Amino acid sequence: MNSLVVKGEIGDDCLEFEFSGGLLKTFGGGCLDFFASHGKFGLYECHGGSNQQFSYDAEERSFHHDASGKTFVEVTTDGGEDKKEN
Repeated sequence: MNSLVVKGEIGDDCLEFEFSGGLLKTFGGGCLDFFASHGKFGLYECHGGSNQQFSYDAEERSFHHDASGKTFVEVTTDGGEDKKEN
């Protein structure tokens, strides 16, 4: 844990997240965190600070990091579209 998230192809090595209370929690432990010093997302121990707070925009079907305004991922359910990190 405590590492940057790297964009990859969808497959067996992908992390799964649960969205609860504004946090994107991994099933293996840890939360998605915005590392301001790197300007990138990563995994870190869950503490609920502003760097771990996200909101879900149902219209855009994407998660937004509240403090930075960056979009983490666009969610698709048809399996045919790519995910993205802005």
